[in-house]
Amino acid sequence: MVPSIVSSLMSLSSDQIGAKYVQYGDVDLWEGINTSSLEKITPSIGPHFGLKWIDYVKQNLLMSKLIIVPISKDGKKLYFRGQIFIAMKAGLCHDMAFKWALCKDRAKYTLLNEVVVVLQDDHLLQAYLSFDEKNYQEWLLRWQIDSVTGSITDDKKLAQLVMWFIDETVI
Repeated sequence: MVPSIVSSLMSLSSDQIGAKYVQYGDVDLWEGINTSSLEKITPSIGPHFGLKWIDYVKQNLLMSKLIIVPISKDGKKLYFRGQIFIAMKAGLCHDMAFKWALCKDRAKYTLLNEVVVVLQDDHLLQAYLSFDEKNYQEWLLRWQIDSVTGSITDDKKLAQLVMWFIDETVI
């Protein structure tokens, strides 16, 4: 079985793929359970973009995801603009969206909405800038907040991302 989106992409030019998907950050094409019948083909889709399969575990299931990746300088520029579009759509201002696009931490994708919440709330921002993993429960009580993510691991990662965004030496 080959996801039908692959056939659809084959009928588009690289520029059409950029205009339809990449410039809007819409690069996750297909996601599903990884089965033996899944054919992970990666046909050429033009000079600017390629396809890549990513395997991962989600809720104890082996999953696969098909994404568009840039393979040329022009493709990377359009991909970067798409990343900025995603961040601005989530609520970041242009400067912060630019920083988000530059960020190499993969957690930025799963924690984008939480980053927006923290950056837009002064009390939460101060709390996450003083995140204390060793004294996590005391940290929550001291700041009189509920965890934004619901997990100490994700709160730690969120604090790291927030600190990176606030760091004025980054850019």
